[in-house]
Amino acid sequence: MSNNVLEINGLRKSFGTNAVLRGLDLQVQAGHTHALLGRNGAGKSTTLHILMGLIQRDAGNVSVLGMDPNVVPLEIRRSVGFLAEDQQMFGWMTIDEMLSFMQPFYPTWDMALARDYVRQFDLQLTQR
Repeated sequence: MSNNVLEINGLRKSFGTNAVLRGLDLQVQAGHTHALLGRNGAGKSTTLHILMGLIQRDAGNVSVLGMDPNVVPLEIRRSVGFLAEDQQMFGWMTIDEMLSFMQPFYPTWDMALARDYVRQFDLQLTQR
């Protein structure tokens, strides 16, 4: 059995005529840390979006924690932390409102833990 938490083989993705990923291969073993480095447009964000099941790949095989993001994206998102660089929060919500809004999207959400983090960062639940 593989000790890989991430396996990518022959990953391809194009947007129109722009081929962003052209046969990416990558394996990451449990307990190891890797970084995706490259210029703008190199495919870093596209790769991460595919791994999280946010966009579909054109070709290739992908396994995250033994799961295919095309088949069970929600299972992967429950197990992997990911915050996209273009993530927009709702500036009109207080922190407490934001926590309450996000809770239904995550079956294992722990509101007490979330509020503990707010306290650790010396934030106020009433802040916007």
